[in-house]
Amino acid sequence: MNDQKMNQLISETSGAHLQRELTLLEERILKLKALADTLDPYQGKISPSELKALKEFELDQIKDPFALTNQLLKTMEDALERRQALRLGLGKTDDEAHFLRQKLTH
Repeated sequence: MNDQKMNQLISETSGAHLQRELTLLEERILKLKALADTLDPYQGKISPSELKALKEFELDQIKDPFALTNQLLKTMEDALERRQALRLGLGKTDDEAHFLRQKLTH
């Protein structure tokens, strides 16, 4: 995502909405990280909870471990880029953003 597009997205959204979206995005990133930590598509066995998470994130390349891994990485990358755009829109420093993440996980 280029800077111009990122700035346009930010300017079209209110601060309160940005904060809400950032909170939801932080939760999404935590769930994606948890999935990435446990999922091993090359093993051949995907647990019911992993299948549920895959469906939630619309990751559908279950029969192709390489494609599934790429889908998961792309989804995580998109979420991280969006989080950075939201932080810029809210004027959050990395320390403030870290505090928000801590608050969500505890």
